[in-house]
This record gives sequence, C-alpha cells and structure tokens, in this order.
Amino acid sequence: MKQQTKYRQEKNMNQKFGLGIPEQPAASPELMDALRQLKCSRLLPDIGKLIDEATDAQLSPLETVSKVFTTAARRRQNSKMEMLEKMASLPSNPSIENFDFSRINPLAAQRIKEAARCQWIEAGESMLIRGPSGVGKTHLAVSLGKLAVAKGYRTLFIQANDLLAKLARWNVNGELERRMKLLNQVRVLIIDEFGYPTKPDPAYAPLFYTLVQERTQKGVSTVITSNRKLGEMGSMLGGNEVCIAAALDRLIKDCWFIKIMGKSYRLECFEKRKMKDGWDSEEDDEGNL
Repeated sequence: MKQQTKYRQEKNMNQKFGLGIPEQPAASPELMDALRQLKCSRLLPDIGKLIDEATDAQLSPLETVSKVFTTAARRRQNSKMEMLEKMASLPSNPSIENFDFSRINPLAAQRIKEAARCQWIEAGESMLIRGPSGVGKTHLAVSLGKLAVAKGYRTLFIQANDLLAKLARWNVNGELERRMKLLNQVRVLIIDEFGYPTKPDPAYAPLFYTLVQERTQKGVSTVITSNRKLGEMGSMLGGNEVCIAAALDRLIKDCWFIKIMGKSYRLECFEKRKMKDGWDSEEDDEGNL
C-alpha cells in the first residue's frame, strides 16, 4: 500500500511538470504469495496497474476489489475457452450460422435448432446424424461441437477410423484403461464418418462396445455421423454381430436421430464449376464426366 501511495504521488508530480509516467511498482511478495494461494498469480501479474487505474477512476475500495477479481475471473474464463477449443480439435470453418438449413426438410431443421440449445448434452443424451455423402453431416456435428465448447463442455472431434485404430493400439500397448478414462471425461465425443472402414478389424467391435457402455454409464454424450443405416454398421467393426448389437442398443437408448437427405453440396459445387469453365454437362472431352 505504501508503495502504491508513493507511486501515485510520483505520478501526479510527473504529470504536473510534463514528465513521463513512472514505472509501476511490483506487487509485494506478501500479495503475490496470497495470489498464488488463491491460484490467481498468473491471472493478475499486473495487479498494481489495475489498482492504479481504479484509483485514477476514484473507485471505492469495494469497487476496486470488484475490478481486480472481475478481471481475474474474465481472464480465467478466456483461458479455459482457449484450452477447450484447442482440445476439441474441431475444424475451423463450419458453424451453425453458416449451415444451409434451406437444403434440408423442415422437420430436420427444427430438430437441429432444438439440438443447438445443447440441453441434450446436459441430459447425457447421444446423437446419430445420418445421410448420404456431402449433405452436411460433418458440418452439423462440428457446429454442435462448437456450441458445446462455447457452453463450457469438454469436447473432442475425431474420425471414426482414427478412433478405432487408436483403441486397438492402446489395447495392445496396455494403455486402454487409462486412455478410456480420459475419453470418458469428454462430455461430447464426436465420431465422424462412421461407415468408411479402411481396415475393418475383429478387435474393433468389443472395443467400441466398451467405449459406448462406459460413456453411457457415465452419462456423457456421443455424436456419430454416418452414411450407413444402423444394421449396416457391422462392416465397420469387423462383423462381430453380438458386440455390435449390444453397443448400438446402448447408444440408441437415449439418442437423437437426425436424418439429412438431399443432393451432395460438393457435387453441386463441382457441377457449377463445370458450367463456369465451359464443360459439357454430361461429359468432358474424353467422355469421362
């Protein structure tokens, strides 16, 4: 306090004679120790400057305390959001604002708008987004993931093939239990493109069943996008029908179903480019497209 009073006196004197603003004194060791105990030291390295600003604004002691801790709370929230966004691994471009609702039927559009409120996450419900390639399944899943992050939910976006390969590798390396605990701390796990198997493995089905079972018991949400019907997902998991049926049974118990139909957006863009570049609508010069 004496340091701050001396600093204000020096500052006022310098301003009176047109001199520069003196260097802000460092916070006392006692104050920094107290901030460390409150886990605020990294959030308030400039506490002296904040107090000086409050003094210049003629804030009351209570208003000064409010300014300091409001600043700390805001910085902590910003840091948390940055961490959640980084951990989520969500693609940057898709958002609910640029999702084209005009391309889908009104019932699906209404269901998506309900999902955007994120109440299904709080309820521990899951979601299956199904439809042909190019209609916006991934865009929608990513958009919902971003809304979840904005509400403070820990989220992870991962390709289905990548997830299954990792589960199998962790199982072989003896890391499965530890890694599974980490996965189950994720409130919203988005598994994208469940239906394009690169190397189906008989080990996938029991591992996927374990993941779904543990996440269901914990009451955390899983989002799956797929171009396959439920009964066709066996090829993705190596064909173990018992494990597949058990996993899907648990997944669909409290599950939102969103079906998106329509023409592929990417194909429409390709056709527009063809027309713009002067291609024939039916075939190119060699008769291939």
